[in-house]
Amino acid sequence: MEPRAGAESLRVVAGPIRCADAGFDLVHVHRIGPDLRGFLDFHRAKVLPRSQAR
Repeated sequence: MEPRAGAESLRVVAGPIRCADAGFDLVHVHRIGPDLRGFLDFHRAKVLPRSQAR
């Protein structure tokens, strides 16, 4: 299960990228809610590739 589509997803993806641009080398993300697997799958597929490419 993905977070809401559109602007919400882009905001979620942009957060760690902004942190990396600011010089952080470690960013902790967490999920509060029932769908931990969906959260991890979304970050693995959408956030990590964009963050690591920087």
